[in-house]
Amino acid sequence: MPVKVTDKDNTDKLLRTLKEIETKVIEVGIFSKAGGDIVLIANVHEFGSNKNNIPERSFLRAGFDKYQKDIADLCDKMISRAVMQEISVDTALNTIGAFAVSKIQEFLTDMKRPPLKPITIERKGSSALLIDTGRLRSSITFRIK
Repeated sequence: MPVKVTDKDNTDKLLRTLKEIETKVIEVGIFSKAGGDIVLIANVHEFGSNKNNIPERSFLRAGFDKYQKDIADLCDKMISRAVMQEISVDTALNTIGAFAVSKIQEFLTDMKRPPLKPITIERKGSSALLIDTGRLRSSITFRIK
């Protein structure tokens, strides 16, 4: 009885997946669709303002720096799963983007330095940095390009 052998060469599919991954970028931040006022507020706090005597309270750059290894580890895991065809490239990228957003939001929530001035604490009724209404925190998002 003859034996039938089927060659399942997935090289083309693997190359398409790698090309798709190679052409995509995940951006995390506060984008213009959030509204000009919140983008301005984010920019002033991220970099500080000498004009308005507001110190730098980097939440995006410093948050990414703090969690860079965690994000990189998840990237390795998700991209490997996409290459192995366990999940789609979109699922991998969306998982990474959502994770990065959650870590930066966590960093922003936990920030303690530099502390607010007493007059600012009195005005807002709280010593929490960068959180009055939660709008800045909730405006942090990601996009895939």
